[in-house]
Amino acid sequence: MNRNIKRKIIAYFMAIVMLLVCLASITYIAEHTGHTHHCHEEDCPICKMVSFCRDTLRNIGSIGLAYLALIMILGHIKERIFLYILNEDNTSLVSLKVRLND
Repeated sequence: MNRNIKRKIIAYFMAIVMLLVCLASITYIAEHTGHTHHCHEEDCPICKMVSFCRDTLRNIGSIGLAYLALIMILGHIKERIFLYILNEDNTSLVSLKVRLND
C-alpha cells in the first residue's frame, strides 16, 4: 500500500473521530442544558462533564482555526514559489517589454 494512501486513510479516520467527538459533546450539552437549575452540589458530575464538553469544543475550534491558517499560509507560500519558478522559465524580450531598435 502506498504511503500517501495510508496517510489519507489516517486523515479521514481522524476527521471522522473528531466529528463524532464534536457531535457527542454537542448532544450532551443540549441534553443537560437546564441541569444548572436543579444542581445544588459543589462537585456535580454532570456540571463537570458539561464543562469538559465545552472545553473540548473550544479546543477543537481553536485547533481547527490554527490548522486552517497554517494551510492558507503554506498554500500562499507554495503558490508564490511556483509562480517565481514559472516566471523564471518564461522570460523573453517581449515579456520584459524590451524595445528593439534597428
